Amino acid sequence: MPRDSLPDNGILQPARHIRDGAGLAASLNQVLTLEFHRLHIGLPLLIQVVRGQKRAVLADGSEHVATAGQMLLLTPGQAADIINTPAGDGAYEAHWLAFDPGLIDRFQNDATPFHQAAVVGPHDGLAQAVAHAHAAVKATETPLVIVQHRLTEVLHWLALSGARFPRAAPMTQTQVLRARIEADPGAAWSVTDLTQAAKTSEASLRRRLHAEGFTPAGLVVEVRMNVALGLLQTTNLSIQRIAEMVGYDHASRFTLRFRERFGFPPSCVRGHRESGQRQRPSR
Repeated sequence: MPRDSLPDNGILQPARHIRDGAGLAASLNQVLTLEFHRLHIGLPLLIQVVRGQKRAVLADGSEHVATAGQMLLLTPGQAADIINTPAGDGAYEAHWLAFDPGLIDRFQNDATPFHQAAVVGPHDGLAQAVAHAHAAVKATETPLVIVQHRLTEVLHWLALSGARFPRAAPMTQTQVLRARIEADPGAAWSVTDLTQAAKTSEASLRRRLHAEGFTPAGLVVEVRMNVALGLLQTTNLSIQRIAEMVGYDHASRFTLRFRERFGFPPSCVRGHRESGQRQRPSR
């Protein structure tokens, strides 16, 4: 993946790495307190907070807060409001591990699965296992079986801490569509394309999406903006390049869509305040 340079704005360089059949590892730094509403969780996710605080508010209203040294676990297929708050030194830092659902399904352990979210740690053994898994995913020369072993070791440490990811439920029609759009967010998705991907009629597709608050075009935009947010947080790609990757020829139109979805422009994710904008107080 190309890595465009960013202006020196006090943010450490983010990075993410994907290993098919294993998972994803990413790191991010943030200098503004930002709230991301209704973020879709696509994979079993572990977020290790290094500095600052992460708060997740789930659809049922429950709140889960992880501070430095702790880890927030989120199950896939749900939407959550996410608030990242920098520490007193003005920085939020976190490492992510996303697990291939196949690893979760193959993991054998008697621990009771948690429901939707959990917070664990701090725990030295778990932290070391996460660091080893993170490094293994990043190292392209590491054989896939070793990467899978490292990630499974993290699952064992989590289970010893009383937290086990539940096995994946069958994907809903909307989840199937999300996955297809995420795989190619820059494509010109038409209603016909979506009905073919969902293997359903247009009328049925519209009814299903309407029940979840979307139109077909609205779902495409929603997925594109979530993909763009992840790229802004975990890569050094320019905003213009990210716009192109998610289907926009012009950064200005992409910025408009992004602001409509999240309430602030993409530059804020990279640490640039808007004119007159103040950092939100820590919570």
